[in-house]
Amino acid sequence: MEMSVKDPEFGDRISVTYDGGRMSGVFVNDDPDFIFIKLDSGYNTGISRKKVRSITVVEKRKEKEEIPIRKPRKDGRGIAILSTGGTISSRIDYTTGGVKPSSTMDQIYSEELSRLHSIPVHYETISAILSENMTPERWIEVARKVKESLDREIGVVVFHGTDTMSYTASAVAFMLEDQTGTVVFTGSQRSPDRPSSDAYVNIEASIKFASIPSGEVGICMHTGLSDDSASLFRAVRSRKMHSSRRDAFRSLEFPPIGESSRDSPAVMTAYRAAGKGNVLKDRLEHRVGMLYFNPTLSPEDIETFAEGKKCIVIMGTGLGHTADRLIPAIKGITSAGTKVVMTSQCISGTVDMNVYSTGRELLKAGVISAGNMVPEVAYVKSMFVLGNYPDGMFAEQFSTNMRGELLERNDGGNIQ
Repeated sequence: MEMSVKDPEFGDRISVTYDGGRMSGVFVNDDPDFIFIKLDSGYNTGISRKKVRSITVVEKRKEKEEIPIRKPRKDGRGIAILSTGGTISSRIDYTTGGVKPSSTMDQIYSEELSRLHSIPVHYETISAILSENMTPERWIEVARKVKESLDREIGVVVFHGTDTMSYTASAVAFMLEDQTGTVVFTGSQRSPDRPSSDAYVNIEASIKFASIPSGEVGICMHTGLSDDSASLFRAVRSRKMHSSRRDAFRSLEFPPIGESSRDSPAVMTAYRAAGKGNVLKDRLEHRVGMLYFNPTLSPEDIETFAEGKKCIVIMGTGLGHTADRLIPAIKGITSAGTKVVMTSQCISGTVDMNVYSTGRELLKAGVISAGNMVPEVAYVKSMFVLGNYPDGMFAEQFSTNMRGELLERNDGGNIQ
């Protein structure tokens, strides 16, 4: 196969000669079997490499300049919007049809939306990455920016990719020991420059929620599939439940702490009260891992996974179980000083290792129950506890309900 002097790069306009004809379009990507291009009609197509005779780069990609929209006012205490990236901070590259993070935010906050709020809105871009690239180091960076913003503003909204938003939001919730205002994480499933974007409803609702003083760190997304309303979920009880729907997030076994609709003020209920100051504990122990139990998991697998870690969080079956064959290996891990926390793969319910003999043997092996904590939250909380308390206090502090991550049960067994 003949190629031009320079192989095509993403966004280049190319001409492909193949058995049976010639085709022109914009190069999207390729793999060992196909060349993918975007046709002038707007559709993407693939051409088998076996049939390609030559590829010529007709025109190199031209980067389009982002045109900023009018900036909101910059005076007075108001709401800080901190952007980390994600779809809500992205725009469509209409040359290729792909979505990419944007390094500026002004084009996102439209002139129409800015007129809806009398409160000043202040922007700051922390990063422009997709959320799968977030790390504990970046969680700490976000937490520090949130604390700095709360010191001078009424509340904070954080733009974030939805895929790992619950991790970051939970980490910030734990690191904020006390706070004077509401912190709202929000994202979108469609980029803001699409007519069908859910970004503006989420942003509008997030600003409303952040204007109400509270001690909560929450996640704001659509309540349903329409653009009528958005809900605020407590971060440490939340999980992304759908890959693409607007109402992707749910608060597990705990009601939303806020509701907002376009034609009425936002209302927050049953929320933690705001504090008198902003206190941040920004240390996290990174040597924590999360392991999903499966029927083929071997003792060697779990021992290898635990190497070099201070804690491993296991997503066990049902009430918090693993295969019996793993228990000796787990006991060896805890005896060596590594903490082992048990969560459940089930969406609802709680870990209870006192019901069956397997659970009781795991408790004897030194496993710590996460109760009804969301697995991802237990993972983040383990990092926080190990980073801020002596090892000997881990079990006590981990089992303490710090930010509403644990749900209490009444005598009838219902979660409160």
